[in-house]
Amino acid sequence: MKKPLFSRYFLAVVALIATANLLTFSPAYAKPSKTQGVQEQPEYPPEELELLRTKFLELFDASRELASLLPDNNTNLERLEKARVQIEQLSSKELSGLRRGIDPSSVDWNTLAKARQTIANKSSEIMVAQQKSRAKFKENGGSFSVTSEGFPVASPFCLGPFGPEAIIAVDAVYAAAELVRDLAQDTCKQIAVVAGFGANTSLACLIFDTAFNVDQALWVAAHFCDDQFTKAQVDTNYARLDHIHNDLASSVANDNTNTASIIANTDSKASSIITNDNTNKAAIISNDNTNKAAIVSNDNTNTTTITTAIANAVTTLSSNSGSTQNQVRDLILNTQIEAELARDTGTTPVASYELPASAGGQLDKVRAIVAQTITSVLAAGGSVGTAQTFFAQGDQQKAAGQFKAAYDSYRKAYQVAAR
Repeated sequence: MKKPLFSRYFLAVVALIATANLLTFSPAYAKPSKTQGVQEQPEYPPEELELLRTKFLELFDASRELASLLPDNNTNLERLEKARVQIEQLSSKELSGLRRGIDPSSVDWNTLAKARQTIANKSSEIMVAQQKSRAKFKENGGSFSVTSEGFPVASPFCLGPFGPEAIIAVDAVYAAAELVRDLAQDTCKQIAVVAGFGANTSLACLIFDTAFNVDQALWVAAHFCDDQFTKAQVDTNYARLDHIHNDLASSVANDNTNTASIIANTDSKASSIITNDNTNKAAIISNDNTNKAAIVSNDNTNTTTITTAIANAVTTLSSNSGSTQNQVRDLILNTQIEAELARDTGTTPVASYELPASAGGQLDKVRAIVAQTITSVLAAGGSVGTAQTFFAQGDQQKAAGQFKAAYDSYRKAYQVAAR
């Protein structure tokens, strides 16, 4: 993928870094020298000088945090760390000389602090994305099973688009570094010949060139990544589309091979299934024929057995039918007689109940029912009162041919016993 704009940016960054490397100095050269006959610079309170040192360190910390957003930035991180150590080692006279031209209030430190927070958030996002990628890698058993080429890298130099907030933060850090560098250079030019500082103070000012040069290179890289990442993604998507096209072509060829294999295997299995079905069909027909003869023979035997059983049952029912009918008839008659015996003695009785059997009547049946009633009540522990007296009187009247009087006596005996 062609990146002419990035090439120009990259050459500019290389030139800036090379210039910065030439300007980097050892803390040993920061020792102030005294020039006789030159007036001393004004002194500032130690607290104010240490506050200035603290602000310088914050600026370098912001530059280091910014540098950590881009890959392969170890060289810049080392240069910033060396410069930070040099700031920590600046003497009070060197800080006083710098303070003469750099007022901490001239730098928007609040904006720098916000920028550092934005950079920290961006760094956390990158870290979380990397952790998710590693976790996904572990879920796949430590290896990916993709058979085609891997997804193309949109930009090997960029971890992703920076976005508006991150770009604003980068601009803020770069602006702060540029302002401090400019103020430091102006100060060093003004005091280049002042006694006790001179050229050594100018060398101390070169420290801020390091932060500026690194931040400038990072500013160029950040804007490149933000501006060019969309274009890089388009190129990457096109490359990935080629991967997918090749994958589809391979898949179609593989599907054709598998289709032919499946069809051949299906034909073979179909032939085997048909042969097995024919064999099973013949076996089933043969078994059915054998079972048919056995079933017919068994049905004939069962038919004879059932027919015999039905005939025996009919005979038994016929013999028992007369007896059962008589029992039913007697039960109905007995119930009717008892109902008549229970009626008031003043009511007109059924004529057949007052006549003896010799006359076609049921008086003998009436006497038997009354006698059974008295016996049953006594057997149950009940009292029959004068029922036995009336019963005996009925027997006498019946023997004397007084059948109606006998029926009345039997009725009284039944009613007394039944109460």
